[in-house]
Amino acid sequence: MAGFYVFGVPNGEQMSKCDENTRLFLQRFYVTNRTGIHKNTFYRKGNEAHYVFLVYPDNGAHFMDANGRSGSYFGMDFVLHGKYSINPIKIFNLLQETYNQYVKGNIIQEFSNGNKKWLISNLDENNDKIARDIATGVQHLLQTRQDLNLAGELRPIAQTKQSAQHE
Repeated sequence: MAGFYVFGVPNGEQMSKCDENTRLFLQRFYVTNRTGIHKNTFYRKGNEAHYVFLVYPDNGAHFMDANGRSGSYFGMDFVLHGKYSINPIKIFNLLQETYNQYVKGNIIQEFSNGNKKWLISNLDENNDKIARDIATGVQHLLQTRQDLNLAGELRPIAQTKQSAQHE
């Protein structure tokens, strides 16, 4: 895995450590009127494939920050440098499983009424420990789950400026 970022609104908009261009790219997902789970693929700078997994509130429910303020969301960005996946659905399945095993119940609480709430207030705590822990979970799933393994799925990326969306 070449790059991995976690972002959202645990207590104001935050993201794991990244360069300024990546920060500006990730900020575009702070959209308060979206609902549900979104899966997007973007090609940036001609040699990066970003697989972005976003969790917004369910229809009619609330996604609250750590202080109980509504309007939050959670996101993960899985980045491949110089390569892309011929099977992006497998990467989104990997990110969904990562969310289910490492995020839900530890970082995000989900309630039976559909509401969600951040359990932490700072993504940068302990020098980006949260993003590193989730990235370790991704690596664990890649190594232990054959159905999520990306071996044979990656190809060199051609210079492109197009974006594709998967929802």
